[in-house]
Amino acid sequence: MQHSQNFMEPTELQTLREAIKASPDNLPLRKLYAGALLRHNRFDEAEAEFKEALRAWPNDNSLKVGLAEA
Repeated sequence: MQHSQNFMEPTELQTLREAIKASPDNLPLRKLYAGALLRHNRFDEAEAEFKEALRAWPNDNSLKVGLAEA
């Protein structure tokens, strides 16, 4: 996943993204990552992450709420 922003990537996001690469089916990890994207005002990326997670876990209400927040 490439980012076009011209600022340094927050360490939190880098760490979570690397963890997801190692464990892509880890729902709690994906929720943490999407929430971190929201906290860093990266709403488009957060929306995409919530949507991707919802494809795998369509009945997860916290993902639906996160998507609405994004």
